[in-house]
Amino acid sequence: MSTLIVSSFPPQACGIAKYAEQQAVFLRRQGMAVEVFSPPGGGGDWRAPFDDGLFPWRLLRLGWAYRQLMIHFTPAFYFRPGSAWARWATSLGFLILMLALGRRITILIHETEFRVGGDGRPGWRARLDRWWWRLAGRLAFHSGAERDAFARYYRLDPTRRTCEIWPHDQFMTAHCPPDREAARRRLQLEPEALLLLSIGFIQPHKGFERVLTAMGRVRDPRLRYKVVGSVRLAWDVAHAYARGLHELAEADARCEILEGYLSDELFDLWLAAADYIVVPYHEIWSSGVAARARLLGRPLIATRAGGLAEQLVPGSFLFEDEEELVKILEKIAAVQSRDESAEQDIGGAARDAGSAA
Repeated sequence: MSTLIVSSFPPQACGIAKYAEQQAVFLRRQGMAVEVFSPPGGGGDWRAPFDDGLFPWRLLRLGWAYRQLMIHFTPAFYFRPGSAWARWATSLGFLILMLALGRRITILIHETEFRVGGDGRPGWRARLDRWWWRLAGRLAFHSGAERDAFARYYRLDPTRRTCEIWPHDQFMTAHCPPDREAARRRLQLEPEALLLLSIGFIQPHKGFERVLTAMGRVRDPRLRYKVVGSVRLAWDVAHAYARGLHELAEADARCEILEGYLSDELFDLWLAAADYIVVPYHEIWSSGVAARARLLGRPLIATRAGGLAEQLVPGSFLFEDEEELVKILEKIAAVQSRDESAEQDIGGAARDAGSAA
């Protein structure tokens, strides 16, 4: 008997698909037999729609053959917008699935239908969902903040043994060495610049405009800010947001928007080249970008959204608003200026000592 991963999966362009692929590779390296159930368009061994109200029943039919099932959860996968019937059928189907196979099931919760830190109250369907969350063998979260917010919303005990914290980088491996100078040479970037990087899919909730605005208030010539990524969704709002970012960047020669889908190696190469990874998100649960930055030892400049505060490495910064972001940019620019002056002083002293000799 093997493990069944239930998720979007490459070649689908989706952050969770990438995460599920890395999990599959990790588990196979541990000697496990792994198969994948994905929506159409994914590269799973099994493929069927997830959001038509019938998915839990399909999974119930398949699930008996597996020792464990790992379900990657975000509402966008399973609940079709505008179809009340499909949403209720899916919730009821998940309840039946958990009653039958719950002990074998781990649900990796990437997002649910409320914002971490929000004050939303559960509706009637969420009250039904509460029962199948309770019946799952294990609920895995990327941070304590997410677990605690989830427990408050669904009125569960966050200390239950079924609630576990799985660090977001748990299944990740680096696709390049964390060598900043080598990465910059390969990407043909300025070796002495103080590079701030935002990377990943371009969507309005990512808040990249906050950094472009803050850059306009910190005129240090060594600062560079690059947004590298692509618009994943065929969504007019996201494309309009990307156009707005280009307009903001054109007003500052130190800023640049580079649109395009990145390979795994190129993604990590950009992370390795940066001095700071900026995740200025308006809202988020946990960030795969922050997880990969942690993997490569790169500090973050991040908002306090979701579980980001638990994804930091030493040297990182948190901010609440643009004023705090501006102060952070001023601080890191001043630190680099002092470091460069110290290096020049040491070099000068060494030259003087050599001349005296």
